[in-house]
Amino acid sequence: MNDWIAGYVAAQKAALDSIPTDAVARLIRTFQKAWREDRQIFVFGNGGSAANASHFATDLGKGASDKLPRRFWVLSLNDNVPWMTALGNDYSYEDVYLRQLQNYARPGDLALTMSVSGNSPNLVKAIQWAAIQALEHPELTDIIKAKYERRLRELVRVLSSIGFAAEMPGGTFYLYVRSPKAIKGGRSFRTAEDFSQYLIKEKLISTVPWDDVGHFLRFSATFEAPSMEAEGRVIKEIERRFSGLQLEF
Repeated sequence: MNDWIAGYVAAQKAALDSIPTDAVARLIRTFQKAWREDRQIFVFGNGGSAANASHFATDLGKGASDKLPRRFWVLSLNDNVPWMTALGNDYSYEDVYLRQLQNYARPGDLALTMSVSGNSPNLVKAIQWAAIQALEHPELTDIIKAKYERRLRELVRVLSSIGFAAEMPGGTFYLYVRSPKAIKGGRSFRTAEDFSQYLIKEKLISTVPWDDVGHFLRFSATFEAPSMEAEGRVIKEIERRFSGLQLEF
């Protein structure tokens, strides 16, 4: 038990040590600008991140505001349970934050979401809407854009190297390619579903098959990787699992 606790504490310390202070400083400046311009701040998340959003709104709305001549306008969107369940039930769970922003937000306001994966559809959808409406959060949108563009370029490189006609997509986290018909000198695949099942069973590579209009596979750039170094390791592992595979299209 003591060893487990010590390991957990060490991991927490390592996580804190990995936080880039310049990124935190940029975020602080963003909040300072929102305060100076009297902008509304919206925070939200799922699960534990929802609890963090509520705590953050409390600290900013009370603790930080108590020390300022004018208070922060801050609201946690995951605190109104009746409204969230109404939106989730009548529309979609993906809309529970988006539709609240549509009620409250104005251009120049600040939207901040908290997420472990960064991939939750309800969070991504709300932040994408916020960016379209010119809400103020360039750091987040620029980082997300750069991250997924970097990952997609690497996926295109790996898939092209084994014969897929892979090209950079526009405006999506996903990469669609035509599914192969067979492995040279080996088994054949009647549908994208067949090849997708082969990849997951034999190569431990997960894809989404699409057989409605032709036979295509969807690869995702939304894999879990907390740093660029971790991304590189994931891409190298994907490349390793595909190595030696000769496909016929």
